[in-house]
Amino acid sequence: MIRKNRKSICYVMTLALCVTLGSSYVRAEDTEAQGINVAYHTQDEIRAFCAENAAGLNDALTFAENPVVSGDYSAGKLSDKTLNSAINMFNQVRYIAGISYDVQLDDTYNSLTQTAALVNYVNGVLSHYPSKPADMDEDLYNLGASGASSSNIAWASWENNSINWSIINGWLEDGDPSNVDRLGHRRWVLNPKMKYTGFGAVTGTKGTYSAMYSFDMKNTKASEYGVAWPAQNMPVEYFGTVFPWSLSMGESVDIESVKVKLTRQNDGKVWNFSNEAADGYFNVNNGGYGQKGCIIFRPKTDRKYAAGDVFDVEITGLGDGKDVGYTVNFFELEDGQDVTAKPTAKPTETPTAAPTETPTVKPTVKPTETPTAVPTKEPEITEKPEETEEPEITDEPEETEEPEDEPEETEAPTARPTVTPTAKPVTKPAKVKIKKWKINKNKVTVYFGKVKNASGYQVRYSTSVKYNKNLSSKAVSCKSTKTMVRLKKSRKKHFIQMRAYTKKNGRKVYGSWGNTIKIYKNIK
Repeated sequence: MIRKNRKSICYVMTLALCVTLGSSYVRAEDTEAQGINVAYHTQDEIRAFCAENAAGLNDALTFAENPVVSGDYSAGKLSDKTLNSAINMFNQVRYIAGISYDVQLDDTYNSLTQTAALVNYVNGVLSHYPSKPADMDEDLYNLGASGASSSNIAWASWENNSINWSIINGWLEDGDPSNVDRLGHRRWVLNPKMKYTGFGAVTGTKGTYSAMYSFDMKNTKASEYGVAWPAQNMPVEYFGTVFPWSLSMGESVDIESVKVKLTRQNDGKVWNFSNEAADGYFNVNNGGYGQKGCIIFRPKTDRKYAAGDVFDVEITGLGDGKDVGYTVNFFELEDGQDVTAKPTAKPTETPTAAPTETPTVKPTVKPTETPTAVPTKEPEITEKPEETEEPEITDEPEETEEPEDEPEETEAPTARPTVTPTAKPVTKPAKVKIKKWKINKNKVTVYFGKVKNASGYQVRYSTSVKYNKNLSSKAVSCKSTKTMVRLKKSRKKHFIQMRAYTKKNGRKVYGSWGNTIKIYKNIK
């Protein structure tokens, strides 16, 4: 659980890596979505992946080498256990979002972020451009300054804050007034082109300062666009009420023409968003934080997202034939996990101006609020600005280069082509027909016809014909012609459907749902 007196302040990436990205609009792999291109993962697949790549929101922050924060400074090193937990959590959220989920740790990036956390901790100020502590070695400081300027950074007012907590409740939440207009942290975490990252943290009486390397763009083959958070199947543990909704299209979006309609299926409640009027918060940001063209909306509601909530998202005004539509199904990863919560302290809304001098005395107690703005371009390493607050950011960040210290790679990052690829789309499998079924107490054996070239099948069953109540699903082998499901006891109505999928380059391409069978019987 999150203590009430905890505070967490995060800052959007200031050196947005702007690349020119084109986009070819094809249907998503989930055939019930349109206008987006991400992998679709079922709730059971997400549960299985998260169980295999285990990571908890409050996993312990431990060190292989303890940082030295005064005198003869040393950055220290996080333990393998903490680093592995952090990368597991990182890849969990990318898997949920339907983008590449094999991002790897890199020692160079770990060193950059660990030293960045040290410099910020020593200064007692969260900054992408930290001033040099007077008694710190020049080389050590330069390494930390380079890491801070190319990373997501965070500060929590308490000791031993988990990096995993910052990933979910800091960088992915990103909904405080100083970050919600662009969601820069979130877009770096969910950048499809990332292949490597690193993590660092320093903790003590000043709280916990942490960092995540953000500027890696070495997954040059990534082609996903329409990256949504919340995703099509979304664990409630990783998305709270204050979290904004977002969709990054990978190309510029015109805020004057785009319109969003959000419908909650459970009760028919509708929210509409546009630049003219919005039932909550709305904005579009075309800056180069990972992917450009980020559509941001947050419905005005005090109701918490709960397992079983289903929302339809419809987005128009993106251009001819580019309308977007997808459904978000909230579910629980497992019973008893804590749902994410927003820290109690929030930053001020209005960015403050940068001071001209560094204060001569460091505060002994961490203030409850920190600067909300960020610099607009990278400082020269040889002439670091001395500042305790960060100047205002512009709407469109400048193009930047990655630091020299990065993992060796034979293929340099390239921009996405602006023309439509000529490769033919994968043919979707035909519908699955359920031929008959047998009921034995609460067990139903379903017999179905095989689909040509199917790699496997998925069966879903619910107490609602809309499949939004007591929804369950399971995978079925391509060799089978029958499967058994367990229906919910003490319920009279049940509905069952199946669909097939094929695999292309390791990804599943689903066919449409087949016929629905209806069971009207008291299940015992």
